[in-house]
Amino acid sequence: MGKKEKIGIGTDIESIGRFNKMLTDNPLFLKKVFTETEIAYCRSKHNPSQHFAARFVGKEAIIKALADLGIPSVNFTMIEIINTATGVPKGILTNPKYSNIQVNISLSHNSTMAIAFAVVRQVEHDE
Repeated sequence: MGKKEKIGIGTDIESIGRFNKMLTDNPLFLKKVFTETEIAYCRSKHNPSQHFAARFVGKEAIIKALADLGIPSVNFTMIEIINTATGVPKGILTNPKYSNIQVNISLSHNSTMAIAFAVVRQVEHDE
């Protein structure tokens, strides 16, 4: 029994100002895009908008990386971005259908922009 690995990559960048506008103009946006854990984490920060924007671009980067593997669009809330005990962001696909996928992400932001880079690794085992 062998295994086959595929790698997908994705990136995204967003203006925090534009993101602030989306949050203000569309109150349902948070629930459509973020999990309760993500919302609580971002709201606990001094400037929540930067953290919401970083997680948003992280999810977009993951979706692009999945598309690079030929996996159709995944719902935003099926992706959760958490921080490990050491503070490193980690992407998790919550649907068991994607248990063979590992997600690595890098998030960064300043006062005006948020950027993310994702590498997605899919392992398929031959029977």
